[in-house]
Amino acid sequence: MAIAPLLVILCGNLISCASKPKPAVTRIVGSTNGTPFTPMNSKHSGTASGILPLASGPKAFVARMALAGNAQHTLDLQYYIWHGDQTGKLLAGAVIQAAQRGVKARLLLDDMGTAAKDRSLLILDSHPNIEVKLFNPISLRSHRMLGTLLDFKRVNRRMHNKSFTADGKVAIVGGRNIGDEYFGAADGMNFADFDVVAKGPVVREVTQTFERYWNCAAAVPISEVSGEKVSASDLEKGQHELLAHREKMEGTPYAAELRSSQLVTTPLSEIRFLEGKAVVVSDQPEKVTTRPEDASTHLAPQMRDIVQNTKKEMILVSPYFIPGQEGVEWMAGLEHRGVAVKVITNSLASTDVAAVHAGYARYREGLLKAGVELRELKALPMTSDAGGSGFSLTGSSKAGLHAKTFVFDRRWVFVGSMNLDPRSLKLNTEMGMIIDSPELAAQMLARVEENLPQRTYRVELTDSGLQWTTQEKGENVILKAEPKAGFKKRLLSRVCSMLPIEGQL
Repeated sequence: MAIAPLLVILCGNLISCASKPKPAVTRIVGSTNGTPFTPMNSKHSGTASGILPLASGPKAFVARMALAGNAQHTLDLQYYIWHGDQTGKLLAGAVIQAAQRGVKARLLLDDMGTAAKDRSLLILDSHPNIEVKLFNPISLRSHRMLGTLLDFKRVNRRMHNKSFTADGKVAIVGGRNIGDEYFGAADGMNFADFDVVAKGPVVREVTQTFERYWNCAAAVPISEVSGEKVSASDLEKGQHELLAHREKMEGTPYAAELRSSQLVTTPLSEIRFLEGKAVVVSDQPEKVTTRPEDASTHLAPQMRDIVQNTKKEMILVSPYFIPGQEGVEWMAGLEHRGVAVKVITNSLASTDVAAVHAGYARYREGLLKAGVELRELKALPMTSDAGGSGFSLTGSSKAGLHAKTFVFDRRWVFVGSMNLDPRSLKLNTEMGMIIDSPELAAQMLARVEENLPQRTYRVELTDSGLQWTTQEKGENVILKAEPKAGFKKRLLSRVCSMLPIEGQL
């Protein structure tokens, strides 16, 4: 992950260099909504929250830019990855511009996932209205790889949470990090992902979760970690980079797609939020200091009730899926009591981590014998959905699955950062939201199921071994080997399957 997130930071601290530039959100997105996502334009019954699905990458990016561009008091951002690419720069610039107008911004970034250069983060942190903390930072800053190896047991435990909260009133929670591939803007493979915008009572829980992490011992101010200094020339260089980048982006097809988003063209009062009771579930930050087997700080047990109450169907979308033998037995138990289990994950061709696929592959036969339906996403071109809503296996370039969402009995929906693999369950911290909304579940599943035969391979067990069945041009096609993966990827997966690394995946 070559991630110099917040290079825009160098766009940062404009307050000491020149007059304030026009906020990037109004130029790149062209919002005419006035104050998008300000407190409650519609009332909700009882304790229900408002939920707006963010299926397409461009729509998810517009939502974040709108929150940053219209925040009045606070911005709280918590991310595992923040790239220094075109969307990362634009969003970081919007955060800085919010700070220039008096918004207090806090950024909590995972030190290994983000891998930002200290200089960039220090420039951002030097703004009087911005604080930057690193989660579980690597001690040896000048030689990070060596520092990781020397302190592997500690720094192997990472913060994978993803949330974006404005004014304590509106929050985005889901699977997306900050980077072009999460927002349909990458030249190569983009990720099919899913977030929700939430407003109402559940946002208090998102804020409480952020506060718990922000104030934990593992969250350390960047100024206490790094000994580097920043200069006036760094700030001047950053200003020029921001202005040049913003101007460059204005005329791109991607910027045009952003401007066509419903979140730009339609006043917020006319955008319909779904209603549903929602709760936040999360690992405790102390998870990174306890034994992996100690579940007292874990998210997964918080979902036990909803799993036990599932009567008919459980659909699990997880890009990195390694159930382990215990997971196979758990799903077999669900099937035994009449719950149909369907898993949608990456194929070897669509995954960005061949080692994870190798870990998953060893459990396919056991899952199929238990009655679980397995679907693997193809690495095919995605279709644009800038204004749509609901979950989709489609987007704007070649697709790799990154969404982490589960649907129980077509009523309850989990949306968050947690994969169904050992790293998410035992090593890293995760968070998500459980939403009681048959309408949201129906929207998501209608779109998933509409494209499923064409967009995925159904893995089946025959007397001669595994086979992959899909539809192409209206006809069923059956394959007897890992489809479309290529020799190098197959070889890498085979080598990884021989290594004792499953617990780290």
